Amino acid sequence: MKIAVMMDSFRSIIGFADSKTAEKQSKIKGWTLVESDPSFLVSEMYLWTVRQFDNKLVHVSSQLTPDEENQKSQTELTSMLMAQGQDIESIKQSITELTNLQLQSTTGGN
Repeated sequence: MKIAVMMDSFRSIIGFADSKTAEKQSKIKGWTLVESDPSFLVSEMYLWTVRQFDNKLVHVSSQLTPDEENQKSQTELTSMLMAQGQDIESIKQSITELTNLQLQSTTGGN
C-alpha cells in the first residue's frame, strides 16, 4: 500500500496522505510517494523519514526500517552470545589449569 508524505527541512515527516489520496497528493510539490510500513503511526510520524537512496520509510534516529532494526538487533545479540560462549570456555580452561596447578603443589609436583 502506498502513502504520500511531506517532510520538513530536517527530513522529518510532517504530513501524511493515506492510500486513497496518496497518488494524487504525491503529484504536489513537496510530497513523496512511498510504500507504507505497518509500524508507521500517523501520531508518531515525526519519528520517521524517507531514506533517499531507496525511498523507504525509516526511523529518523537509526535511518533503518523496523525490519532492518530487528535484524541488526538479532545480529548483535547473536554476536554477544557467541562472545559470551567463548568467554565461558576460556574461564573453564583457566579454572581447570588453576585446579591442576593447585593439585600439583599439594602433591609435591608428582
